[in-house]
Amino acid sequence: LMLAAALIASMQILGVTLIASALVIPAITARLLTDSFNRMIVISTIIGAATGLIGMYLSYYLDIASGASIVLLQSAVFITALTITSFQRRAERRLVHTHI
Repeated sequence: LMLAAALIASMQILGVTLIASALVIPAITARLLTDSFNRMIVISTIIGAATGLIGMYLSYYLDIASGASIVLLQSAVFITALTITSFQRRAERRLVHTHI
């Protein structure tokens, strides 16, 4: 019920095509940052709420579309997390290979 209410409310703000992105990108980003399901839910909620708030703020003051600004901001957070985690994994692989 809560998910249905959130989808109906967000259709006015984001539009139909951007809803899938707004629901999936925070979850994927949280999955990059943790392996724990409980932490992933919390991190995903925080990312979604923060990017939604900041995206709405930016869309108001920059006079741009709110749905696009939210999804672009979420995409920027995802790309940042992907870059950081890939560097961390490369560093871990280097440490494993040098200590064997």
